[in-house]
Amino acid sequence: MKFRDLILIPALASTPVLAGDADRLMHELTWEKRVLLIFAPHERRADYRQQVAHIGAVGAGLRERDMTVIEAFADGRVFIDGQALDTEAAGFYRRIGVDLDEFRAVLVGKDGTVKLDRNDPVTSADLFALIDSMPMRRLEMRQDD
Repeated sequence: MKFRDLILIPALASTPVLAGDADRLMHELTWEKRVLLIFAPHERRADYRQQVAHIGAVGAGLRERDMTVIEAFADGRVFIDGQALDTEAAGFYRRIGVDLDEFRAVLVGKDGTVKLDRNDPVTSADLFALIDSMPMRRLEMRQDD
């Protein structure tokens, strides 16, 4: 089972950002969502499958942290929270500086800056610990209490 079969974040599924280029989409997500970008040459790649396994079972944790997941593949396909995106992956690859033959997991904060950039899968525990240590997230947690 693929990540996109496991979770869909309703807040984004109902918004008009599902079409357009990478820069416009990332601009629209700034200050609204934390974005986990997953780059892989193809879905059969072991590190991609491992990354999907790490985050596939933590949908509530993703929603709690205002996260969205964008998967970009070397063949040009893009998925946002499991839904096909009407844009080319090349814009995401250029924006982050990823080679088509590599795996990358990149976390972009709500402020639009890269917070994590790894060539190996990141566990949900490590991802959440990093996010929960950020000042903006700490403020969000205090406001939720």
